[in-house]
Amino acid sequence: MDTGHWKVYEAIPEDAFGFIYEITNLVNDKKYIGRKQMVKKIKRAPLKGKKRKRIDYVESDWKTYTGSSDRLNIDIATHGKDIFLFKIHSRDNFDNFISFSFCSVTLRPSLFIFVITPNKK
Repeated sequence: MDTGHWKVYEAIPEDAFGFIYEITNLVNDKKYIGRKQMVKKIKRAPLKGKKRKRIDYVESDWKTYTGSSDRLNIDIATHGKDIFLFKIHSRDNFDNFISFSFCSVTLRPSLFIFVITPNKK
């Protein structure tokens, strides 16, 4: 499986929904931890004569994704991707959300951002 710029240490199943990742600046050792969905849901118009919308699942932009932090993306644009390590920590096979598999992480000044936002059903 092509993983783009991500370093993967476990095999990613074909039906994986998303993963938890860590992006590390190799120069100053700052880290950004986040989550990314590998699949996104697209709602299409109903078929002729029907009322219910059709739902399709397509691959997201995860292979080229560099994080949602403005500070992180400015650093990547300034210094280039070469000084960053993009690492996938774990992958999850949940249908509607990705949950963090590690919730007791101590915040340190070397982290860019660490936010736990569980999705609510």
